[in-house]
Amino acid sequence: MGSRLLLGVLLVLGVTTQSLSVTPAGATGPKDAPVQPRPASPAETESGRRSVPIPPELVGTEPAPVPAAQSSRALDSIACIGNGTSGKRVQLVYAYRAGSANRSATFATSVRTWATQFDEFLAGEAAATGGNRRIRFVHDGACQPTITTVRVPSNATDYYEAVEAIEAAGLSSSDRKYLVYADWNLPDLCGQGTFFDDEDPTASNLNNTQVGYAFSYLSCWDWGTSNTALHELFHNLGAVQAGSPNGNGAHCDDGTLGGADVMCYGEAALDACDASGPRIMDCARDDYFNVSPVPGSYLATHWNTAKSSYLEVPGGCAPQDAFAKSYPIGGTRGAVKGSNVDCTVEGAEPSHAGHRSRSVWWTYTAPSNGQVTVDTLGSTFDTVLAVYTGNSVGGLTPVASNDDTAPGRQSRVAFPAAAGQQYRIAVDGKASASGAIALQWRHAASPANDNLADAPVVSGASGSATGSSVGATRETGEPMHRRRGFPSVWWSWTAPVTGTLRLNTAGSNFDTVLNAYTGNNAGALVAKAQNDDTPVSFTSEVLMPVKAGVTYRWAVSGYAGYAGAVKLNWNLQPVQCAVGAANPFSDVASSAWYRTPVLWLVQQGITTGTSPGTFSPDASVTRGQMAVFLWRTAGQPTASTPQYFNDVPRGSYADKAVAWLAEQEITTGTRPGYFSPNDQVTRAQMATFLWRMIGSVYPGFDHGFWDVYSDSFANKSVAWLVREGITAGTTPDEFSPNQKVSRAQMAVFLNRRACG
Repeated sequence: MGSRLLLGVLLVLGVTTQSLSVTPAGATGPKDAPVQPRPASPAETESGRRSVPIPPELVGTEPAPVPAAQSSRALDSIACIGNGTSGKRVQLVYAYRAGSANRSATFATSVRTWATQFDEFLAGEAAATGGNRRIRFVHDGACQPTITTVRVPSNATDYYEAVEAIEAAGLSSSDRKYLVYADWNLPDLCGQGTFFDDEDPTASNLNNTQVGYAFSYLSCWDWGTSNTALHELFHNLGAVQAGSPNGNGAHCDDGTLGGADVMCYGEAALDACDASGPRIMDCARDDYFNVSPVPGSYLATHWNTAKSSYLEVPGGCAPQDAFAKSYPIGGTRGAVKGSNVDCTVEGAEPSHAGHRSRSVWWTYTAPSNGQVTVDTLGSTFDTVLAVYTGNSVGGLTPVASNDDTAPGRQSRVAFPAAAGQQYRIAVDGKASASGAIALQWRHAASPANDNLADAPVVSGASGSATGSSVGATRETGEPMHRRRGFPSVWWSWTAPVTGTLRLNTAGSNFDTVLNAYTGNNAGALVAKAQNDDTPVSFTSEVLMPVKAGVTYRWAVSGYAGYAGAVKLNWNLQPVQCAVGAANPFSDVASSAWYRTPVLWLVQQGITTGTSPGTFSPDASVTRGQMAVFLWRTAGQPTASTPQYFNDVPRGSYADKAVAWLAEQEITTGTRPGYFSPNDQVTRAQMATFLWRMIGSVYPGFDHGFWDVYSDSFANKSVAWLVREGITAGTTPDEFSPNQKVSRAQMAVFLNRRACG
C-alpha cells in the first residue's frame, strides 16, 4: 500500500493519458515471461512518469472565461451542504507563480462554474446507479464554492514544489482535497493528483483520511467541461484501484481517450462501452463508482468512491428533474436507475399519460431505424411513462405514453425509432407517487440473448448453437471479457456430469472472445475460463473442468468490438471422481493424506509412478513432469506445431506435453529456446501454470496471504487457486510461494481441480 503521484493528459473528449511500460510481471520463473503482459503500474515512488504530449493546438493556450449567463445557470445548481466548512470538503484553489499576474478575479466565476458543472455530471451518474451524490465543496453562506488564492515560487515547475507552497499557505488539512487550478502550463501535462493504493472498503481508507492535491493546468481548465479536474479529483478519492476488474495501475482499460470513462486509458485500453450511451464516468459501473453495486461484486467488497466522505448524499431530486438536464442514454439495449422522490414539474411541461407531478427525464438517441421498447418494470411505485420529440419542455411532440402494463403498476411503450433521432423520455408518478425507478430500453436490433438474463438454455454432453452478436451491448457490470471482448451474447448450460469441457466458437465468422462463468448477475459473475484465439484461428476455445449440476454461463464476444454470426460447440468428457483402483504403490500408505488423490491419478491414467510399485510422494515435481501431468489432465491434446525448446529432445517423455503447453501459451520457457525440464517447480509457479490453463481469468478474490504480495507474478493465480478450493495455503495466512511442490501435493492439486 502506498501513495502515488498520477500524471495525466487530457485529449479530445476529456480523459487523461500516460505512457506506461510493459514488464514481465506475471513470470513463473526468472525468465518465464507472461502471456499478453499488462501495462505496469506507475512507479511505487512518487516520482511518477511523464505522459505523452498534449495536442499541439492546446499547448500554451488559455481558456476563455465562462460567459456570465452560462455561469449563473451553473452556479444555481450547486449543492448547499451544511455550513460550507465542517467535515471533509473539496477546496477550490487558484494558484499562480510569483512574477506572473494574479488573475483570480478574472477566472473566479469560471473556476466555480467548471467545478459545479462536473458536479452535475457526478450527480447524473449517481442517479443512474440508484442514488444521489454531490461534491462537498467548501462554500460560503450563499452556497457559492470559495476559492483560495495561493502564490507559488516562480520556479515551481515541479508538482512537489507547488504542493510545498500550498502547504506553507496552510492548505494541508486531512479533511480537505485541494482542487488546484494552476495558472501555468507544464510540458506534456494536463493534470496531476495524489492517489493511495488502498482497497479497504471502510471509511478508514487512506484516500478517505489523507490530504489530497489535484492539479489542473491552464491549457486544460475547461477541456470537456473540466474533465481534467474531475479525473484528478477522483484520483484523490481513490480511483482506480489496481485490483478492480479493469484496473491497470490507477486507471482502467475498458475505456480509451475520448471514450466512455473519465478515468480510463492506457496502452492496452479499448473502449468497451456503447458509444451512444452515457459518457461520463465508470464504464460498466464496476471499477470505482457505483452507488448500489451488485452484492458480491468488486465495488460491494472493496473501495468504492461512491462511499467517499468528500461526497454528500443530499436530499432532493437529481438534476434530471429539469428537461434541460436530461440524462443521455443510447445503444440497442440498456438499463439505468433513478428516482423521482422530491422531484417537481416545469411550468410548460405536458401531462404524461394523464399525470403531471414528479417527473424526471432521459434522452435516448436511436442508433438505427427500428422498433424500440421502453419500460419501468422493477420500479418501486406506480409509474407513468411518456416519450416525445422536441428540444424544449414547452415544445414537445408526443410519440407514445402508458400508465399501467400487465402484470403490475409499471409502464411500457413501444414506438418506431428513426436513426439518429433524439427521444425525450419522461417518468412520472401516478397520483403524485414517487420512489426508485428502473428504466430499461431495447431496440429491435438487439439480439434476443444480448443480456445474461435472456440466455437461452442449451443442454447435453455435446452439441452446438448458433446466433449473432450484431447489435449486442454491454450491460451494467458485465465483464470486459478477457479484457478484449465486447459486446457479448449469452448461453446457459448445466453440466450433466463432472468432467472436462471443450467449448469453442469454430464456425463463427469473426474474431471471437469466449468466456465461461458461474453466477446469475452480470455484475457479480465468477470467471471460470477464457480464450481469445486458438493457435490456428481467430476463433476461440476453452478446456475447463466442470462439476455435475453446476450451471455455467457462456459469453461470446468480439475482439475489440467485432461482431458477426456465432457458432458455439461443446463436448464434455466425463471424469470418474470416485476411486475404485487398487493401491499399486508401496510408498503410499492407506492412512496417507494424499492416498485418494494419488489413486485417482492412476485411475485417470495421469501417472503410473516413478518406477513399478513406487510413487515417490515426497519427491519434488520438475517442470517436465508438471508439463506431463497437466497435459494428461487435459486429455493429452495434440499440438498443431512441434515445440521449439533446445533442452526438450523430440520424442522424449515431455515432448508432446511441452509442445501443447507452449502452443496454449501456458509457458514460454525459462529463457529463449529453453524450457528447463529438470528444474523443480515452486508453489507459485504451480499456481500460475494451473491458472493459465483456463486462460488467466480475473479471480475477483483476495487470497489473504501475507507472503504473496499484490505485485507478485503469482498474486492473481494464487487468489484463483484459493477461490477454487484447490489449496488453502500452508498456514492460515501463508502460501509459501517459494516452497517446492511434491508429487503428493501435485496429486492433491490436480484432483481438487477436477473433482472439487
